[in-house]
Amino acid sequence: MIMGIGADTLVNYSVSQIRLDAKIGSDWMIIETVDVAEPKQFLKEISRQNPRWKPHPGKWIFRGQRDASWGLQASSLRSTGVDLGLDRELMAPMSTQREQIEAEYLLLKKFIGTMDRQGLPIPIDYDVFRTIRHRKRSNYLDQFFHTREPWPPVELFPLMALAQHYGIPTRLLDWTRNPLVASYFASKDAATEMRVNGVSNNRKLVVWAIHHAFLQDEFDGEGRIIQVITAPAAENPNLDAQLGLFIIKNPEYLDLSEPPDTTPLDEHIENRLEDANDEVLREAPFLYKITLPVNQSCSLMYLLFNEFMDASSLFPGYQGAADAVLERRLWRNAI
Repeated sequence: MIMGIGADTLVNYSVSQIRLDAKIGSDWMIIETVDVAEPKQFLKEISRQNPRWKPHPGKWIFRGQRDASWGLQASSLRSTGVDLGLDRELMAPMSTQREQIEAEYLLLKKFIGTMDRQGLPIPIDYDVFRTIRHRKRSNYLDQFFHTREPWPPVELFPLMALAQHYGIPTRLLDWTRNPLVASYFASKDAATEMRVNGVSNNRKLVVWAIHHAFLQDEFDGEGRIIQVITAPAAENPNLDAQLGLFIIKNPEYLDLSEPPDTTPLDEHIENRLEDANDEVLREAPFLYKITLPVNQSCSLMYLLFNEFMDASSLFPGYQGAADAVLERRLWRNAI
């Protein structure tokens, strides 16, 4: 544990390290955790002006979560009460890859059908739309299962990005280029839960940061194990407003009879880098966890509001405007 004195508060730096092979004889910081006590310092720690992001601040992307103990796990694979079923309850994750994919696909198929009935634009190729919308479920999936390609196929990425932003569980993990956006989601979710369940003195919210360029260079290529995904912003106003992008973790080989891989992204990266060479690891750390006590979440929301970071700026439209008005209840006592 390293102790540092910031301008406003004491900051604790704890380091998660992986020891390399003895022939190298070095410890490298794969994930660094920065524990912050108060919101103003928290915003300084995540700011793109912070020296930790140099020399290329634009190569880092961010994700906010209300609970720092959670790993980086996509919604459709979480074992935290996520229901993938429609006509009956199907709690994630399913017991096999085949069942998991079938459940995720059916959600997308119903989403397409509902959008089509409303006359909304659907961000997929027409031939794919026709196959999914008008043919039996087995036609598309049987062809996909036959190829044994990673799920989901690239042709469905824009559709999944849209579904993810409107609450449908997918294998996409939301990220943003703006650390304030990540802070908003972490603080709002934490403040909302605190209002319902009360204050927990031991809980922390977190903003994760990951080296975007490192992921692309080291993982996004052969085997498509981890991919960084962008989707057309013109078809997804929320994605545009939030400067959003996604990360997906695919299995190296799709065995339909095996359980789905539920290893969180952060653990997967640590495991993968155990055998990495010195040249790769000299750029570490590749991930940061910047935490703040949950009981400071309302104050953080208020500071973000003063930076014009609220629901109205992140969810364009009437619903975002209404949510921005109502979420003032979460931080009104922090003024």
